[in-house]
Amino acid sequence: MAVPLLYSFPSQHFPGAKGAVALALVNSIGNIGGFVGPYLLGLLRESTSSDRVGLIVLSSSFLLAAVLSLGLQRRLRSSATYVPSAG
Repeated sequence: MAVPLLYSFPSQHFPGAKGAVALALVNSIGNIGGFVGPYLLGLLRESTSSDRVGLIVLSSSFLLAAVLSLGLQRRLRSSATYVPSAG
């Protein structure tokens, strides 16, 4: 399961109290997503009388999150290799 990996990330990258705040933020966003996803799916099911539109919207949001995370990963890698000149 990916949950232990998700919760280990903030504590590895943020020391002390910042790690606790980052972990709380991850948990809060997860709880909000646990409410918004089913609520949105229900709204779309009621308005279209079909599950298809709701599932397309949810899968599109997952795809968008994957693309954004890949872009962020590339950005972090490029900034980590940057070495300023002394002068």
